[in-house]
Amino acid sequence: SGGGAKDLSGGGDTDNGGGDNSGTPSVTVTTKSCTDIATPTTCTAATELPAEKPNRVEGLVVDADGKAVAGVLVAATTDNGSITPAKQITDSKGLAVFTLTAPAANTEGAGSVTLTYTQDGKDYTGNKVF
Repeated sequence: SGGGAKDLSGGGDTDNGGGDNSGTPSVTVTTKSCTDIATPTTCTAATELPAEKPNRVEGLVVDADGKAVAGVLVAATTDNGSITPAKQITDSKGLAVFTLTAPAANTEGAGSVTLTYTQDGKDYTGNKVF
């Protein structure tokens, strides 16, 4: 009468229709220049960032299925200027937001920002040149 092991395929969770099986978590980095850093709607995507005011850096964390990941810790580093805070938790939309202060007037390609989050002992990073 048994019937114990009905489905050995992993619970019927197929590749969700994607087909490309490229499913790896990722961090997408966007740098934004802001009229007023406290008002996100005044920020627009930019790679040439002004030095005279703070700039917004957003990290979007998604899982292997491309879905936003909330509540994970993202670490931020830059090789030019300063970024705060050093670590941030993603919000309900998978976004971690940082403030980047560029050094003296710079041109595009003056530096880069790297955001990293760790899942199951593996680091996933996103990088953006500014």
